[in-house]
Amino acid sequence: TQNGLLAVVDFDHTPLKVFEQWMNLNHVEISGRLFPQLKNTFQEKNSETKSSYFGLWKYTLFLGGK
Repeated sequence: TQNGLLAVVDFDHTPLKVFEQWMNLNHVEISGRLFPQLKNTFQEKNSETKSSYFGLWKYTLFLGGK
C-alpha cells in the first residue's frame, strides 16, 4: 500500500554455532540477512535488536514503510 507499514520480528543472531545448527534442522535460519534487505527496501521507522534467554539468541524488531 502507499502509506502502509511493515512490521517484522525475526531471529537475528546466536553466538552458539550448535544452537544455530539445531535451529537449521528445524528450518529456522538465524543469519541476520533479512534486516539489511528490509532496510534497503523500506524506509526504516524503527529497529531494535534485543537479547533473549540469557544471550542464547538475539532478535530484531523492524518497522518500515515506503
